Amino acid sequence: MNSMDRPGNIYSRIPGYPDENRKTSCRDRQILRPARCRLTSLYGVSASGQDGEEPGTPAPVRGPGLGREKNTVLFMSDGFGLSTGEKQWILIFPVSTCPAGGSLSFRVLPEQEWYLWNSAIVSAMTAPRDSGLERLAAIEQIVQGGLDEARTNAVLSLIGIPPLSNGFLAVMKIYSEYLPKSEEMTFSKEQRLLHFLWDAFERTPVSLATNFAIPFRRILAKKLFQQCGKNFCAEANVRFNFGQAISAGDNLFINCGTFLDTKGGLIIGDSVGIGEFVRIFTHNHSESDHAERTYDPVTIKDYAKIYSNSLIFPGVTIGEQAIVAGGAVVTKDVPPNTLVAGIPAKVIRQRKNEGRVREELNHVWLNRGAFQDE
Repeated sequence: MNSMDRPGNIYSRIPGYPDENRKTSCRDRQILRPARCRLTSLYGVSASGQDGEEPGTPAPVRGPGLGREKNTVLFMSDGFGLSTGEKQWILIFPVSTCPAGGSLSFRVLPEQEWYLWNSAIVSAMTAPRDSGLERLAAIEQIVQGGLDEARTNAVLSLIGIPPLSNGFLAVMKIYSEYLPKSEEMTFSKEQRLLHFLWDAFERTPVSLATNFAIPFRRILAKKLFQQCGKNFCAEANVRFNFGQAISAGDNLFINCGTFLDTKGGLIIGDSVGIGEFVRIFTHNHSESDHAERTYDPVTIKDYAKIYSNSLIFPGVTIGEQAIVAGGAVVTKDVPPNTLVAGIPAKVIRQRKNEGRVREELNHVWLNRGAFQDE
């Protein structure tokens, strides 16, 4: 039995959709794929309102003749759709949580809000050759416009994740909100949803496409961090607990598996490279009372490099152009232009700069400067 034939299938409850109890043509039931459906019998409301109602007020789908304006945005209780004109809708993701015998509620956006959604999303979901660029453009528009539950579901859809109900997204809490520091460093709804998208993305096949993944993380970081400079690059599974406590300069590169404890604040300068599985901590616990915590920011100056599996303790400053060797445990400040190594880390020698400073050190992270072109 195909999903369209199951009793109680939601599509049978949308006014205008063919009755499940009568025979319908394949054309009537044309479903391209779950993330991009064409329902040829679904009509909706337009952004100009209907029957005297003001735009932005809830309005039901009332049959043919409504929602014909091209690129009209229709928000549903658990999803949204776009009108492409000619009595067709692209359903960006299916609405899947309508209870048996229930009804769908809709919200029509006023013009100043819905323009963000029109051509970019239609282009992203219908491009004959999906390079990912259209999706990234749509995601950037959505994120820059400010995240709420519906917009978050739009981004989930564009990265291949089935949508969650708006109700679930409205009440969910992320792990960091259960940390004591969250009482002081509270999360806005948008910050919570940005964190959620950052971590959710790492569970998707799309995250393995580097030409999509690095720009995607950059889009989120520019909204999530306290400051994010140009050419930010983060590889897979970079984790942090308070994005709003990160200040990142230009040309920062963070390799895979790195964990940033940012409760005490993390300040990173320009052209810093952080290797795989580095751990940076900005808080500590009392040995006599675990609930007693101290917080100290970590600062990493311009053109420093921190190699794989290093551990940086709270309160440490890594000096300009300094190098932390792989596996080092850094408990004290690192002087500029030095290389430290060991447990605990000690100065081994001066960095072999060969007289070069800053830009002359050529901190280009990937082949031919990929992703460093802003």
